[in-house]
Amino acid sequence: MRHYCAATITIASMTDLTAEFTVLGACPHDCPDTCSMVTTVKSGIAIKVQGNPAHPHTDGALCTKVSRYTERTYHPERILYPLKRTGPKGSGQFERVSWDNALSDIASRLGAIANRGPDSGQAILPYSYAGTMGLVQSESIAARFFNTLGASLLDRTICATAGGEGMTQTLGGKVGMRVEFFAESKLILIWGSNSIGSNLHFWRYAQVAKRNGAKLICIDPRRTETADKCHEH
Repeated sequence: MRHYCAATITIASMTDLTAEFTVLGACPHDCPDTCSMVTTVKSGIAIKVQGNPAHPHTDGALCTKVSRYTERTYHPERILYPLKRTGPKGSGQFERVSWDNALSDIASRLGAIANRGPDSGQAILPYSYAGTMGLVQSESIAARFFNTLGASLLDRTICATAGGEGMTQTLGGKVGMRVEFFAESKLILIWGSNSIGSNLHFWRYAQVAKRNGAKLICIDPRRTETADKCHEH
């Protein structure tokens, strides 16, 4: 066996490009579920992505987004090249441009803003996060790039900062527990999370707790699917 990048494949399958084999890996998304994935490959093309049934937490299930990875990856309308808008916003008018032209255009526009005068770079508001958890786009280049431009300072984790601060104020720190322990809870407070859609493995244990008499309360300005399944919203 050969191991690399959280994947395991057979050496025999690497020499036979027409063979069908599976690759074990982990979901790359910034998600608390941290699912184990099984990808079926045939003739060098991924034909199926599914949850790993041998991984207790994943239990063979993936969210809708990840379970349709192959559909998005090989979709005929997937964008493969830079496109530049040629009409009004919303018109859907674009033309294909080269990577060099796209990068030069972006660089010249950002540079023009940053060079208008002292502190003019603060007109640039960086907004990004972990993406697919790669070192380049997640934690390496973005901060250096925007710092060089003199851009405004923005909390890196704008999507999770409020929740993290709430945990610190309430519990004294951003701490958690094994997701399986939720099945033993007597009260579960779901704050600003549509767990059915975005944290489905936690939701499974929440349902076990609910059947055992636990009370579920959802705090959310939206009436989500999760809110509908809780005792209080």
